[in-house]
Amino acid sequence: MVEAPAPATTSSTTSFPVVLYDGIRETLVGNVQIHPDLVFKSFQTKLTEITGISYNNLTTYLVDSSKSKTSPDRRKILITGKVNFAVVVRETNCYFFAVLKRSRRDRRRKAVKPSDLHVSTVSPDDLSRISLNRNNLNVKPSDLDMFLRLIYHDLV
Repeated sequence: MVEAPAPATTSSTTSFPVVLYDGIRETLVGNVQIHPDLVFKSFQTKLTEITGISYNNLTTYLVDSSKSKTSPDRRKILITGKVNFAVVVRETNCYFFAVLKRSRRDRRRKAVKPSDLHVSTVSPDDLSRISLNRNNLNVKPSDLDMFLRLIYHDLV
């Protein structure tokens, strides 16, 4: 985990570190200035400027940096349009954790292990059986080739 420095406070404005998680690693990308009158849309715009990623592709949390990443007591608060930035400014030892959203396709996709792949090989005996089966259909190879040419010609 990236160690985030403590927020810096100046005249009711607090600077919080922003850590971006792309699904593989966490990266400290900069600091965001938070003040009590900040609105959510402005916060999203600031995050976009810092990360270079559209706020539509980010989910943001306020995380207590004094707890370890695996601790069950770790506070991780989702930042939504209902957040009160006047309360967030008073927080200490926190950072914003921006998680890159994955597409639904990526979430559904399972990782395939090389050991799970079964490669089947076709033996020469299998090929001869396939040839015999084709011949047992009472279809001449030349008729089959002509039929396939007609089908592919119509599709092209």
